[in-house]
Amino acid sequence: MLLQQGAMKAKPIHQQLLGAPWAVLATFHGDTFYTEEAANVLIEWLKDDKQRGRIATAFVLSDIDICDVAVWHLKKTYREGHETVQFFTRRTDALKWLEQKIAKPQTA
Repeated sequence: MLLQQGAMKAKPIHQQLLGAPWAVLATFHGDTFYTEEAANVLIEWLKDDKQRGRIATAFVLSDIDICDVAVWHLKKTYREGHETVQFFTRRTDALKWLEQKIAKPQTA
């Protein structure tokens, strides 16, 4: 499963981030969706990461034909994982937003 392969590759970096506020910048090119099974796994990972300092995810979306549907699907998945999420068309805007979130993390 691609989701699990990505998690294994990111694990060393993930371990270094634990204990301090951290965030994720994800760039998607083209239409993307998770299957229900993958979304459920991701939701559990998000909930776990929230306990380990993760504070937000910023998505940069480009070349997406059905952007409204993709955003709806991603919002639903990430909100079920209790993640603060925002969508951008420019990477610089996403990074600025993430930097603000890390500088002033929300307390639960």
